[in-house]
Amino acid sequence: MKKEIVLSRRKDIQLLQDLLIENADGENIEGDGKNIVHSKNFPLKHTFADGVYIRQMDMQAGSVVIGAIHNHLHAWFLLTGSLAVVTEDTTE
Repeated sequence: MKKEIVLSRRKDIQLLQDLLIENADGENIEGDGKNIVHSKNFPLKHTFADGVYIRQMDMQAGSVVIGAIHNHLHAWFLLTGSLAVVTEDTTE
């Protein structure tokens, strides 16, 4: 069964983020909204090349991550699994 996320406005996204940060317990919900989470649950690998930075993150099935609003264009790759990208205007 496919679950659809319906958040169409920045205000709704911000409210969800604030609720998660407020309830962060370091185990089920991690993060403070200010710093990149470095966790055994979401291991990060950083790779650098000439003018290129690549950050790889592995996630367990059933996990949810809310990332920052990006201020510049960037490339990303989903190698396995599925995701929903929610912006102010769309859910893809």
